[in-house]
Amino acid sequence: MRRFEEFFDNLPSGATIYEAVDDGEDFILRDFNRAAERIEGMAFRKEDLVGRRVSETFPEAKGMGLFQVLQRVWRTGLPEKLPAAYYAGGGSPGWRENHVFKLGSGEVVSVYQDITEYKKAQDFFSKVFHYSPNAMTLSGFDGKIFDANEEFCRVVERTREEVLGRSTLELGVWAFTRQREDILEAICRDGRMRGVEFQVRSKGGKVFSMLGSAEIVESGGQRLLLVTAQDITEHKRSEQALVQAQRLMSVGQLAAGVAHEINNPLAALSGEIQWLQDKTRSLPVRRSLKFMERVSKRIADIVSKLLVFSRQSPVDTREVVGVNALLEVALELLQRRLESAGVRVSRKLGKRLPSIRVDKGQIEQVLMNVLVNSLDAMPEGGRLTVVTRRQDGVVEIVVQDTGFGIPVDDLAKIFDPFFTTKPPGKGVGLGLSVSHGIVTNHGGRIEVESQEGKGTRVRIELPANGSKEAA
Repeated sequence: MRRFEEFFDNLPSGATIYEAVDDGEDFILRDFNRAAERIEGMAFRKEDLVGRRVSETFPEAKGMGLFQVLQRVWRTGLPEKLPAAYYAGGGSPGWRENHVFKLGSGEVVSVYQDITEYKKAQDFFSKVFHYSPNAMTLSGFDGKIFDANEEFCRVVERTREEVLGRSTLELGVWAFTRQREDILEAICRDGRMRGVEFQVRSKGGKVFSMLGSAEIVESGGQRLLLVTAQDITEHKRSEQALVQAQRLMSVGQLAAGVAHEINNPLAALSGEIQWLQDKTRSLPVRRSLKFMERVSKRIADIVSKLLVFSRQSPVDTREVVGVNALLEVALELLQRRLESAGVRVSRKLGKRLPSIRVDKGQIEQVLMNVLVNSLDAMPEGGRLTVVTRRQDGVVEIVVQDTGFGIPVDDLAKIFDPFFTTKPPGKGVGLGLSVSHGIVTNHGGRIEVESQEGKGTRVRIELPANGSKEAA
């Protein structure tokens, strides 16, 4: 008995002994140890509490669920754990975690810990986790998500309910699953990951560039991954735009020089071809001259594009127009080609859009370039979706196809002059370069997203002309 008393009194956890009365409808506090006295503070003294009913001295026991657990354990004899509950009684208020069991004597014992500091730390972590501007997840090594914050849900375009309990692979979060494998390998090897760039895909198919770190943490006896990642998509776009602008500036200067050098002899050559056509009646010679004329016109067309690309061509007068009207003109010009290729067009044109102040001819050229690229990507038919909408001071044009898509390695080069994924004879690789220059010169932005084998999405933003609506 002496050993039990010493053991009981020196337990690091609080311990209280209760005796059931009135057939388990109430309990009398029979004893508690020094740890319980320390946890509960000066108000918890044996001379004041031992021998008194719980209903009188500790009425909060019912509210926190402890009283009901005492009753069940006394009746069934089976031990129970009472999950963390807040105690606001006369002792020291705080969070308690109770383990309750029954002795052979019929008395019921509650062994408990004050987990107030742990709960405070947990609450602090929860606030940091859920309100962090960075995307954060707590997941298993199999990718199953145990918790996710608002920023993560925003990036992947899903609700918290949609992601909890599901794996990142199941949700299709990874744009490139190989990146996940490399990251897991690094974490298993080093125990952590720091400043690694990777890409995630949203529910709507949008790809985000993320800069992330990860740490192995212990929670509830499990080894979990705490991942935090910053959305650097806009930063990457700005960085790429700067590099692209510098590259285009250098190439533009070269293109202007080349174009001027070609223009003068080309004009002379075209004049001579025309003169010869007027002088000869020989059909074979005229056929040859006709061919030479077509070739010279093609060269002239390339020179014209080079001059537009280098921005050395005369700037047309800008005028106020409606985006929908420009798109309808471009689609009408391509109608027969679209029909013969079996391409279905889906229009989702916004109503009462603001007008735009642009060089009409140049923007028509941009729209034609983008639409023709989509058409060429669907030789066996498909769907072409055209969307216009108002978006934060800009008018947005989206052209999406279900064509071949662009390989990942080629996406970074699509705005480079003379780069093309088309077969020989189908293009010289200036369409998107010229389009990029025109849109940028209008204070806008053009972006391309693509998945090989699934299609391409081109998004063009042009500044709205105030709040004035297009006619």
